[in-house]
Amino acid sequence: MKMSKIMDDWFPLEPLNKKKNGEWFFSADELRQYFYCPRIPFYRIVRKLKTNQTAIMRRGKVFHEKIVHKRKKLEKWLKINEKNQEKNMYYFNLYLESPSLHLLAYLDLVEKEKDSNEIYPVELKTVSELPKNNIFLVKGHLIQLTVHSLLLEEHFNTFISKAKLIYISNEKVKSFWQEITIDMKKVVLKTVNKMHKSIISEDIPAPIKNLNKCRVCDFRRICKII
Repeated sequence: MKMSKIMDDWFPLEPLNKKKNGEWFFSADELRQYFYCPRIPFYRIVRKLKTNQTAIMRRGKVFHEKIVHKRKKLEKWLKINEKNQEKNMYYFNLYLESPSLHLLAYLDLVEKEKDSNEIYPVELKTVSELPKNNIFLVKGHLIQLTVHSLLLEEHFNTFISKAKLIYISNEKVKSFWQEITIDMKKVVLKTVNKMHKSIISEDIPAPIKNLNKCRVCDFRRICKII
């Protein structure tokens, strides 16, 4: 079942999760938190507790509210002109959700090559300085692009093997390709299934073994395991 909506003039901060018709939908950020510690989504969804917004999260919110939704500025930065549009199709600010995958996402940009019909997600990240090479292998970014790929595969009935990450710093842009493997998709789907079962059953997950992570967690006083 295809569930999508294209919004060119408004780009909200991606919701972490939502419940619809008795089914839970999770964002890439919720998955990232689960990988960090399975108890974080449990506290946020089941116990309805809130976490503090970090400086990085605030910067990302400002970027998406003031920059990403301004399509003309993005087209200029990314050099999307009439010549490029003869070869590629561009979908800005695409919202996708899937009851079968239990996933949802707002995608910054999706590109589709007209000749090959190949489609891939494009994620925009602000950085203080452009990287010289691909530093993309941040687990949270990898999870995000894998989630976006899975949603695009279902919506467009296709197979996605790559994604593009674009770094933006002071209106300068640098892009990198990232392979999206079948194994990565399997890990994400397996994790979503575990998280969904935990939320439905309302059984608190076991504590993590690496207690160093707990020292910077907003829920450390609730868990009381350190």
